[in-house]
Amino acid sequence: MFASCSNTLRVDSWPIEVLKENSEYIPQSDEKISHLSWCNDNSYMAILQQGEKPQILSIKDLSNIRTVHTINDHNISSVVFKKGTKKHLAMGTKNGDVMIYDTKLRSISRKFVKLTSPIEFLEFSYDDLQLAALCEDKTVVFYTEADGKVNNEYKHGAKCSCIKFHPSALNKMAVGCANGYVTIWDTKTNSKMYNCQLHSQAVSGISLARSGNFLISVGKDHKVCVTDLNSGECQFRINLNVPVNTVDLRFDDKIIGVGLDDGSVYLYDMNFAVQPLSCLRQHNSPVNIISFANFSRDYIETESSISTVTSIQDHISEMRMTSPKTGLTNNSDPLKNVKRDFLQTVKNQTDELEGQLVEHCKKFQVFINNEFKMINDIMQDKWELFGASDVNKLLQSAESDFCDAEKI
Repeated sequence: MFASCSNTLRVDSWPIEVLKENSEYIPQSDEKISHLSWCNDNSYMAILQQGEKPQILSIKDLSNIRTVHTINDHNISSVVFKKGTKKHLAMGTKNGDVMIYDTKLRSISRKFVKLTSPIEFLEFSYDDLQLAALCEDKTVVFYTEADGKVNNEYKHGAKCSCIKFHPSALNKMAVGCANGYVTIWDTKTNSKMYNCQLHSQAVSGISLARSGNFLISVGKDHKVCVTDLNSGECQFRINLNVPVNTVDLRFDDKIIGVGLDDGSVYLYDMNFAVQPLSCLRQHNSPVNIISFANFSRDYIETESSISTVTSIQDHISEMRMTSPKTGLTNNSDPLKNVKRDFLQTVKNQTDELEGQLVEHCKKFQVFINNEFKMINDIMQDKWELFGASDVNKLLQSAESDFCDAEKI
């Protein structure tokens, strides 16, 4: 499963052939959803709309996503569940407060040292021992088991735009900035492990691979970059037609999801990213967040194990679906999958080319209209000279046109 947000929330399955349930949640407010966080077993989700109170939603029944609790505080600016529980939710405020909210007792259970600027994002490390708070120009890290004081501050030369802890490695935190730089910090030694300008505009989303030393970043410059952190080199770069606002990598490192400014969600195979596996028109406004559900054994058994076999020649996606009750395996028709993927790719390319053609036709029509208008104005001037029967002016005009022609 994965969730995508604009001013509405959609929860979808992947691949589409395995789970048929797709659901949309429409909040009462029309403000965009700025933060989303799954609890550890994916049964609940915390969301926050700009200027609104945080809500905790039940995702147990995808046909009936509903609010089970609203936290009565308009000043909250960021929310995130702890990785290992659904009981504790970290919240940051516009006043610089960082706190832990107990979802069972429905009260604040702990407060950290107050910071001097609004909290834009919060992020737990995979072991929940560190909590990072992203402020305007710096990142602050707390040790959750310590006294609540600031452990380290990480300054950046530009406004910070996104943050991500490594999903399996200790003391590794990535920060994206408005100047296109991505920095990876070692939170134990307070040193930079990596620092490079990967984008020409603001970095809008980052994700780190669980296995392998890869960084996926997206930006307002319309680019998706996959960087090998061992070599420091960009392995491949996808250029899209619109700004990319968010990215997430599924827990098995196989599927990359990106949300676009035109309301679309693109899903890519990590091993074959030349063309998207799916292009979904999810929302009527920019996609602010895309987030895959957490690892869950029940979820894996329900969704089945998916084996993607891809080659440059035929780009075949073979999906193996296993029944959770009997363990029987049903192999889908590879030719049918190839046909579906090919038709989807052709449709996407055709739609894009049609849009470009319409735009060029409009520009060409404006050019033709301007040319005809210029010719008409010239002819109108000549006819006025003939009508005035002024021979001297006519000869002067003809001589001027002749001189201009000789210069050319």
